[in-house]
Amino acid sequence: GLITNDIKSATSQKMIYSAFLNGAGRFFADFFIHEVAEKYILDCHIFEADEIIKKLNLYKLRSQIIIEKNQNLSVIFNTQNLGFVDPRAKDFGYRFYVNHSDLKNYSTQDLIFYHQRRINFKIPEGYYDLTKDKSYIFEFGFDNFNAISYQKGCYVGQETTARNHYRGQLRKKIFLFEIAEINADLRKIIEEKNDLSSLQFNGDSLKMANIKNHELLKNDKDCGLVLSSIFDGKSLRGLALIKFDELEGKNDNSLNFNLANDNIFLQNNKILIID
Repeated sequence: GLITNDIKSATSQKMIYSAFLNGAGRFFADFFIHEVAEKYILDCHIFEADEIIKKLNLYKLRSQIIIEKNQNLSVIFNTQNLGFVDPRAKDFGYRFYVNHSDLKNYSTQDLIFYHQRRINFKIPEGYYDLTKDKSYIFEFGFDNFNAISYQKGCYVGQETTARNHYRGQLRKKIFLFEIAEINADLRKIIEEKNDLSSLQFNGDSLKMANIKNHELLKNDKDCGLVLSSIFDGKSLRGLALIKFDELEGKNDNSLNFNLANDNIFLQNNKILIID
């Protein structure tokens, strides 16, 4: 009765993807769940763990349940059929769990590989892309990522999610975009502004910029949000949450792109909507 997916579907052979919502049906956290020896392992972003444990403890009341934070496990994302199938998208990848002490026995890839791949598969991730207690998961495509069960019965925040599903009143959607030509001003903002939460990987030539809550504008009208993006030193490729009506009548498949940063507006950068 707490999560959006059916916990009974999580087994020792099958992992599920799910989310916590607040009472109003807005996003709180997302995570993976699988079963091991009559225990459930909940795999979430490391910075979300304490809040999720607090939330679970709030709801467990007198249930005979022990909730612990396991800090001995590492997760290896891979495309070599190792571990559990990531349920969010077909052929996306696998999640394999090992103890920290055994991590040296396995080959691993840089974290940037994971983020590049999920962006190409149009998969947003809660910690980077959704806003706690504000975002609606159906606008971010969680229906398509096997994160919601409409047969399990009631759960916290279920009414809003189910109503949107059955009425089909979706006005926003995740799109993959690319800005092929980056001018000097935009490059400077991507590389230097601390409030972009930019993460450095593999030297100076490759960065992941989480341009959170910055607006994607057309004619000074708010039409969406830029989410996670990858900047490879030449072009910016990422996800954007865009309102449908802003794409109507756009035969050239492009929008004028302005990155709003305090009082700075960058003009004349073209954003190509790939899909």
